[in-house]
Amino acid sequence: MMIVINLILVIALSSCEDSGIDLLPGGKLSDLQYADDIVLLSQDPGCKLQAFLNSLSTSVAMFGMRLAPSKCKMLLQDWFGPAPNLTLTGEDSESLKKSASQQAAELKSANTRLHRAAEETERLKAELDKVRSSAREGTDSLKHTIEKLTTDNRRLERQKAELLSAFKKQMRLIDVLRRQKYTVPQFGTGFVGSSHKDVRRMDH
Repeated sequence: MMIVINLILVIALSSCEDSGIDLLPGGKLSDLQYADDIVLLSQDPGCKLQAFLNSLSTSVAMFGMRLAPSKCKMLLQDWFGPAPNLTLTGEDSESLKKSASQQAAELKSANTRLHRAAEETERLKAELDKVRSSAREGTDSLKHTIEKLTTDNRRLERQKAELLSAFKKQMRLIDVLRRQKYTVPQFGTGFVGSSHKDVRRMDH
């Protein structure tokens, strides 16, 4: 198939002057290797592109094939001046020009979407940085809160230990006082009783 296409291009464009594009030194290219659906017509805005298309259509018909205008698109890359008015197999070039304008519109739309995607990426990046900053601030605040709670807990533990120590001392003091309360009156009563007996003895 590739051989037939190359032969068609040779027949169609060999009789046309300035056909092909200077991509490499040593001659103009009329097709791209491994790309059987791309024809490089010319890079001269003043060339006879319509003659190239007519010759190409005739050469294709010689091999029992035909070009489908609805599937053919024209790319005017680095083209100066208005788009040329061309026809393909007798069909008006409006579809071709429309295809070119559609490509321009699609390219513009793609650029717009790309620009919006870039803006969205920047916005999401800014939000991500903000979230990371907030997370760091939250972590620092949480760390400070934990340290404060730890300090307060240690202080409360010390106060608890001091209160327990004071309470135990008070309980021991109360126990001592209670024992003294029950012990002192017994000595007092015994002493008084002894004094009365001595007085009685003295009376007798």
